[in-house]
Amino acid sequence: MKGFLKSLIDAEIHLERLRFNNSLRRNFIISDAFKALDLNSKDSINIEDIRNFMTSRHIFYQDYEIQYLFDRIDKMKCGEINLNEFTRELRPKLI
Repeated sequence: MKGFLKSLIDAEIHLERLRFNNSLRRNFIISDAFKALDLNSKDSINIEDIRNFMTSRHIFYQDYEIQYLFDRIDKMKCGEINLNEFTRELRPKLI
């Protein structure tokens, strides 16, 4: 259990560093990243949008890993991610 908790904390620290580093990049705009995933301009992202985006860039994960990522961002648990949910997940939390 101790190893599991340490791994979980390490992963969260790594994610927060990524969020912070992206926030320092002038050319990284969260709404543009959202639009890159929302190819049909429906103002929401579903799990297929994420899967297609990753596959088109030759990034391959197991279905359960993509589902975990999606569920983590989909706070309303409605099967779609809106811009507010997406922004909340990508914006640094510890600054």
